[in-house]
Amino acid sequence: MNITILIPVYNDSESLIQITERIELIAQNNRNIIFTILIVDDDSSDSHNYSILKNHKLIKIIHIKLKFNMGHQYSIYVGMLFCHYNNTEYLVIMDGDGED
Repeated sequence: MNITILIPVYNDSESLIQITERIELIAQNNRNIIFTILIVDDDSSDSHNYSILKNHKLIKIIHIKLKFNMGHQYSIYVGMLFCHYNNTEYLVIMDGDGED
C-alpha cells in the first residue's frame, strides 16, 4: 500500500521537522506501507531548513516550492493536482503548523 501525505506549509519548518520524525516512527512499525510526504511550500522564507528532511530512510520526501505565496487552499490544490497526475493510491492531507 502506498500512502501520500500532503502537507501545505508556510514558514513552518520547525513543526514540519517534528511531523516528519513522527511519520518516520510510524513507518518503522508499518514496513508494508510505503510513505511519501508531499510538501507544498507556499513561498516560505525558511525553506532552507527543509534540507534536514532528506535524512529520513523509510519515507520519501517530495518538495514543491511555489514561486509566490498563494495561500493554504491553493497549496492543497497544487498538491492534489500533483497526486492526481502521479496516480497516488491513498492521500492524506495534514496541516503543517502542528496546530491541528
